[in-house]
Amino acid sequence: MNNNSTIAMNFSQRIGLAEVKHPFQVDTMSETLRTRLWNALYGNFLVRLHHLSGWSDKKRILLITSIWGDFFMQTVDKLVWKYNGIDPDSFEECMKERFYKADYNRVFDFIEFTIFLLDQADAKAVDPFINACNQALEKEGSVYRVVNRIVIRVTNDTELKEIAQAAATEAEDQIGSHFSRAMELMANRNDPDYNQAVLEAIMAVEETLRQYPDKIIQDMLSPVAVYGNVMINVKQVLSGSGPTLTFEEAKYWLLTCATLLNYLKTIAS
Repeated sequence: MNNNSTIAMNFSQRIGLAEVKHPFQVDTMSETLRTRLWNALYGNFLVRLHHLSGWSDKKRILLITSIWGDFFMQTVDKLVWKYNGIDPDSFEECMKERFYKADYNRVFDFIEFTIFLLDQADAKAVDPFINACNQALEKEGSVYRVVNRIVIRVTNDTELKEIAQAAATEAEDQIGSHFSRAMELMANRNDPDYNQAVLEAIMAVEETLRQYPDKIIQDMLSPVAVYGNVMINVKQVLSGSGPTLTFEEAKYWLLTCATLLNYLKTIAS
């Protein structure tokens, strides 16, 4: 039995009644990504509220009251005060609870708000915070990045549609088995194998070419002609002791293979 058959989409996923595990986080935020973003927030901002930054007590109070009043829209009298100042431990505990319960979009709102506050309090701290956030987003396969101090979507709807369409191939087919396997490997954040994910996606394209040899357009402008030799070279490199792909590189090749699969299915129909 083909080992890939165990991870292919089941009937419910193929007919749209169950969600297919997607390699990219779009309108959701996993617990792991939320934790990575919280750690970035804590290490680059919140720890500075614990008298470790050289910020004055006045500055710290202004920052906390701004978060509490301007972002969370709560009255300042609800803050816990200690020794004529705000108790940072109590504040962090309350903010962490809100951070973990918030919808994904509100988490991104808060990241942007924090960037604004850091820019006012200590501009040199902004870039390290942004870098930490982007590392978390890249590591966890989010389609968002912090660019020019705002959160933007870097994988567009057209690209995501290409992947979803390619993933809709019948699971018992070798094409579907290979592409489903590629998506599973991409979506595995604990033990990712991006090289193998791309190899599986390329094998899905190769299987499609084998199934429809008489339908393939061979003119120079055909996507098959353009990418055919490229795919062969990429497969040779990944099958050897070549470099390990990053998530961004694997994402590019997955999208390329998905686009080719959809193109081949279109001209073969």
